[in-house]
This record gives sequence, structure tokens and C-alpha cells, in this order.
Amino acid sequence: MLIDWFTVLAQIVNFLILVFLLHRFLYNPILNAMARREQRIADDLETAERKRREAREEIESYRQKQAELEERRQEFLSQAEEDAEEKRRQLLQKARAETDEIRTRWQRAIEQEKESFLADLRRRVSQETYRVIRSALADMADTTLEGRIVTVFLARLGELPDSERESLAAETADSWKINSAFDLPEERQEEIRQVVEEVVGYNGRLTFNTQPDLIAGIELVAAGHKVAWSLNSYLDDLEEAFSDLLTQAKIEEVAASDEEE
Repeated sequence: MLIDWFTVLAQIVNFLILVFLLHRFLYNPILNAMARREQRIADDLETAERKRREAREEIESYRQKQAELEERRQEFLSQAEEDAEEKRRQLLQKARAETDEIRTRWQRAIEQEKESFLADLRRRVSQETYRVIRSALADMADTTLEGRIVTVFLARLGELPDSERESLAAETADSWKINSAFDLPEERQEEIRQVVEEVVGYNGRLTFNTQPDLIAGIELVAAGHKVAWSLNSYLDDLEEAFSDLLTQAKIEEVAASDEEE
């Protein structure tokens, strides 16, 4: 069999030309297309990874924000509870202060009523006692109540302790006063002058005044010193007894009110 080298050579040239053409127009474009596709895939993968990272970062940021919101919510709730507790304490303190003020006003009103009652009682008892004693003494003797009061007062002057006599004797007032709940006749005034001079050695001017508010009483006033006798000393005990009764009643009422609260 004869080999046609021209044909073989032509086929080789054709093959090389085909290879060149394939490499030129088919292989390189395919490689370039594959490279572009790989680059596009790499870019997509990188974009996906970047988005995944961004998504993770957003999720982490969301979690942090959620944690911050929860922490702020707890702080807000704690602050709200503290504010509510403080408001409750303030309201309670205000209510207690108002209650104390009301109780103070009530106690003051009770005290004023007690004092008014005692003053009125003292006045009425004094007047009634004075009337009864006057009537009794008038029935028992030929002397008046005023005269008996003066007699008792003069006796008291005569029984003054030495210290009180010395204090009166040392008094340098220009004028001494005799105040009585009734008018003193001239003979009684002279008798009082004599006793005062004998007891304390005072022979200055002695002024006599009538003061009905003394209530069956008489007193010697020398500047800062006073010697007195009246029914007030006996009425003081009665007033104190009534005051103790009213005070005890008030204490029991306040205790009962506290128990109810």
C-alpha cells in the first residue's frame, strides 16, 4: 500500500489548522467563560458570605438591643417600684401628719372646752359656795361673811413665817395695796393698818381696792410680794379633781380611738 505523503501532510496541516482554530475561537472563549463563571460564582459566594456575616452581625446587634431593652425594662420597673414605694411613704407620712394635726386640734379643742368648763364651774361653785357660806355664817353668828374673811386674813398675817415677814419688811414700795372682793368699812381698814404695822413694821400709805373677781377673798400686795386668803385655795382642789377626771376621760377616749385605727 502506497502512502500519499501529500495527503498525510495535508491532513496534518488541516488538523493543526483545526486545532489552532479550536484553540483560538472555541477553547479560549470556553476557558474565559468558565473563568468568568468561576469568578462570578466566587463573587456570589463572597457576597453570600458577606451577607451571612452581616446577617449574623444584625442578629447579634438585635440580641444586644433586646438585652439592653430587657435591662432598661428591669431598670424602669425597679425605678417605678421605688417611685411607687416612695409615693406610698409620702402619702402615708402625709396622712399621719394630717391625722396628728387633726388629733392635736381635737385635743386642743377638748382642752379649751375643759378649761372653759372648769372656769365656768369654778365661777358657779364659787358664787354658790360664797352664798351658802354667807347664809350659814349669818345664821350662826351676828357677823357677816366679809367680817369673818377679814378676821381669818388678819390671823394669817399674824402667823406669817419669819422669812416672809423679813421679805415684806424689806419691801421699799411707796404704796401697799389691800385688795378685797367686797367694800371694807373704815373700822376694818384701820384694823388692817394696825396689824400690818405690827407684823411687818410698815406704816406707809395703804390703799384699799375692791376686786370682785377675788371671789370671797382679800390680799395684801407689796410690789412683788403677796399675802392672800380666799375661797380660791379651796376651789383649786376642786378644780384639780375635775381636771384629773376630764384628763383621764380624754386619755381613755384617745386610747379607744387608737385601738379602732
